[in-house]
Amino acid sequence: MPISNLGTKKHPVVVRVKTMEKAQDIMKICSDNGWHIIAGVEPDKPEDISDFEYLMKNPPKKRLRVKRVN
Repeated sequence: MPISNLGTKKHPVVVRVKTMEKAQDIMKICSDNGWHIIAGVEPDKPEDISDFEYLMKNPPKKRLRVKRVN
């Protein structure tokens, strides 16, 4: 998957966290940035927020949509 598509509907951010509070915090930040996310709360497994961390460090550039006028 191209990293440039991360956070889109087709390639959402996927995180696994130990608490609902952390999931909600990450989901809020993703929502504020327009990123699609799937968050799982699994207290007995290691956390994985690598997709989220990547986007925080490398936010996608805003694309301008140009409407062609004939």
